[in-house]
Amino acid sequence: MKRRLTIKSAVTTALVILGVIVAVLVAGSIASFLSSRDRLPGTTTIGDVDVTGLTINEAVTRTNRLLLSPVALRYQSSIIQMDPASIDFQVNNVVLNFQLDKLLAAQKGFDKLPDYILRRTKETRLEIPYQYSEEKLSGYLDGMAKDNDRATKAPQPDASGLQISPGQDGVLLNRSEAQRLLLNALTSSSARFVDLPVDVIPYGGATIQSLGDLIKARLAKFNGGIAGVYVKDLKTGQSFAVNGDIAFSGQGWLKLTIALESIRSTGQSGASQTVVSAVTDGTNAKANEVLAAIGQGDAQVGVNQLNQTLKRMGLVNTFLAQPYDQSSTPPTVFTPANTRIDINASPDPLAQTTPAEISLFLEMLEQCHNGTGGLPLAFGKDLNAAKCDQILGAIGQNNARILISAASPGAVVFRRQSWDANNHGDAALVRSPGGVYVLAVMLHGNTALNWGETSLLISDIARAAYGYFNSGQTPAAVPALNAAPPR
Repeated sequence: MKRRLTIKSAVTTALVILGVIVAVLVAGSIASFLSSRDRLPGTTTIGDVDVTGLTINEAVTRTNRLLLSPVALRYQSSIIQMDPASIDFQVNNVVLNFQLDKLLAAQKGFDKLPDYILRRTKETRLEIPYQYSEEKLSGYLDGMAKDNDRATKAPQPDASGLQISPGQDGVLLNRSEAQRLLLNALTSSSARFVDLPVDVIPYGGATIQSLGDLIKARLAKFNGGIAGVYVKDLKTGQSFAVNGDIAFSGQGWLKLTIALESIRSTGQSGASQTVVSAVTDGTNAKANEVLAAIGQGDAQVGVNQLNQTLKRMGLVNTFLAQPYDQSSTPPTVFTPANTRIDINASPDPLAQTTPAEISLFLEMLEQCHNGTGGLPLAFGKDLNAAKCDQILGAIGQNNARILISAASPGAVVFRRQSWDANNHGDAALVRSPGGVYVLAVMLHGNTALNWGETSLLISDIARAAYGYFNSGQTPAAVPALNAAPPR
């Protein structure tokens, strides 16, 4: 009997103790609940600022401290520290206090006690109330763009090294995207670094105009006369000219056209040695022999036939007025180029062309060699690919490594010089490793020219052209000519 009473007493005592413990815990929880009603509950964040368990004043203070610290901006490789005050950025503390008061008021009712005791909490995220000056933000971005944006820089000529310096991409701050990212950073306590969005504007690389600028820079050293230059990329069709449509003397260049007319009209399977000599040796007597053969014994008839062919080719400024070395004054021939009143290179009345037209002549031969262009269409079998190869073969035997040839290492060059006392020039079709192009240079002096000077200028222009077409690999300087080549 006593044992049963002992067990019952033990149970009663345990229950009493348990009740006391529960009462103490509940009382403690109630006390804790009452004391915590002035602190932010659960998991409370203002934006990404954790203010859980803080008083309103503490939460406001912490939020301001974190959000008003500097923001780091990176414009490509430049790092810029931005003070939020520079755009009048600030937390709207009045609104923030109102939001926090409202949140705390909702947590003070005793109906929230069970959740508190059972530790059932919820996450509360408040949006950050902030303000800033749109005008100052716009001005800040303006200043940043002014200091860091970079215009596209076209390739620049370097006349001293006859090279085209690399261009430079332009960079432009993306203003609207930068503003969005900046405001995101200003309202974050952790992500306070902005990689500014920059639009890159490609410069597009060197163009034929870049080469033209380099040529003009080199020509600036040619004084006392008129320079004519024409260069064309036969792959892209892009070209550049300085006085390309000016009439110049062209006795030597016209010997190229004589070779064409001889091979076109005679029906021979190849160029005769006389034709080759007319092109390579430059003797006027050989040229007249070819003209006489074209004219079936009459050199003037050969001249007339040559000029008809040139007109059919569209070379309206290119002509030979009469055979070479005649005692009579050549008849006057009017062309669009030699009737200009704005510029006059005093072209020889016997033989004239322009840098553009002698280049076009060589371009048409290259097209014909490839089975394209206007020559096969205009002349049929008289100027087909086989005939054009014969013409180029004859021209190619002018193999002296001077002028454009000397400045074009590793290239196959079909060229012909043309000169008299006051006019020094060279024209060529160049098949280089990096591209196929035509180049013609003619220098006219008010007084007699010096080959030592003009040969360097012509070679330098040829070196610049070769470098442009061959990835900037400008050849080494070419020695000056001590004497003039054959006419």
